[in-house]
Amino acid sequence: MQIREARFDEHSQALELIRQAFVEYATLLDPPSSVGWETVESFRARMGDGGVLVLESNQQLIGCVLYERRGNDTLYLGRLSVLPAYRGQGLAKQLVAAVEAIAQAEARQIIQIGVRLALPKLIAMYQQLGYTITEYHSHQGYTEPTYVTMQHHLAPTTA
Repeated sequence: MQIREARFDEHSQALELIRQAFVEYATLLDPPSSVGWETVESFRARMGDGGVLVLESNQQLIGCVLYERRGNDTLYLGRLSVLPAYRGQGLAKQLVAAVEAIAQAEARQIIQIGVRLALPKLIAMYQQLGYTITEYHSHQGYTEPTYVTMQHHLAPTTA
């Protein structure tokens, strides 16, 4: 298995992988995830100043994660996805570690992610990786919180 930067021509394949990975959340999320109506163009725009890492096995994409540079010290990760048939092998954690490695290489101290409150297993996974909840948010039109921002502070690298 290999984690690498996605090629431009793989963005539609990565978006389809995310859709497949998010299917199980369709009945849990209110409001629904925007991934269902995302286009390749909006997918690329979502990356902003960043990119997408893919996890490849036997020449097939089985996982991916988007990352975006925010300010001078933060890297945001999003749309972390592993196809259902490959879950339970620590692959999501490997993708998170790959984003953290990019942050460290760029001397960024903070990794940030948004996680839906309706997905407590994902919140717990990030907490096991050292992420803490920093803020509660509500989607537009909702009065109660629907998601949290979580952060992980990386140890400064020594030269």
